[in-house]
Amino acid sequence: MGLFGNRGPPPPDPNEHLGMTWGEMASNTQLRAQLPAMLLLHAVLYRKFASDKTSYFHARPNIMAHYVPFLIAFIWMAFYGAYLWFFDPIMNDPSFDRIWGYHSQSELIVVSMLAIQSYDTPISIIVPDLRAFTFVAHHAVVLSLSVLCLRYRAFYYYAVYFLGVIELSSPWLAVVDAMRDFPAIADRFPALNEVARVVFALMFYAVRVFGWVPVSIEFWRDALSLLQEDAAMHTMPKWVPVFWLTTHAGLTCLQAWWGFLILRAVYAMVTGDEEHRKNEAKSA
Repeated sequence: MGLFGNRGPPPPDPNEHLGMTWGEMASNTQLRAQLPAMLLLHAVLYRKFASDKTSYFHARPNIMAHYVPFLIAFIWMAFYGAYLWFFDPIMNDPSFDRIWGYHSQSELIVVSMLAIQSYDTPISIIVPDLRAFTFVAHHAVVLSLSVLCLRYRAFYYYAVYFLGVIELSSPWLAVVDAMRDFPAIADRFPALNEVARVVFALMFYAVRVFGWVPVSIEFWRDALSLLQEDAAMHTMPKWVPVFWLTTHAGLTCLQAWWGFLILRAVYAMVTGDEEHRKNEAKSA
């Protein structure tokens, strides 16, 4: 047992179900607290911004009302995930089962992501300013991955990285997006705008490019092992690891595309290409 986590050995019966039932997932205390809290915060902020004609956010109240709960949740997940990944003794124990190993604090991160995407997916569909196909598809995929992770209690080890550590770039992205969506704020805080862009680019490449690759290689090795005929599946159908691998390949391509766009934006910032910056804002 670790300071902030615990694990138990896999049960001897390879056919025993390990994860949550659908009822247990729906009645999870954390989910039932976090999801309504995010929706309530969004509603309160929307009402405040929409009614205050002097606010920077009056013209697009749903956008900032969306950023705030998103930002709060991802700050916690990013830093707690980083703590677990780099410092938790159980996560760093070489004998920890990367596929079926149970870690109670990893489960907190998975449930948090389930709450976030249960909030973010419908909001992104309903709000026109957030209704971009790439982002809606991304949210829906991550939502399904979170559900499957809890349903079969699989890959809790990798969930800490892919649902926690990589979000170290997300708070900075939220600041960058807010500055882009509300130019008056960027004009008032130009230094913060530039610092947020630089830090976001650095964090993105650290955790979503350079860190992503070695963890992904391990993940693929473990996921592919589940496709072997004699693999212990604990009631998980074979299509689940296939789905995980397929979506991971798609998400990896998405990280590469975003990485290219970030490099292009960094180049424009370094060279002082103001026309590119204007086009970036218009196409966002």
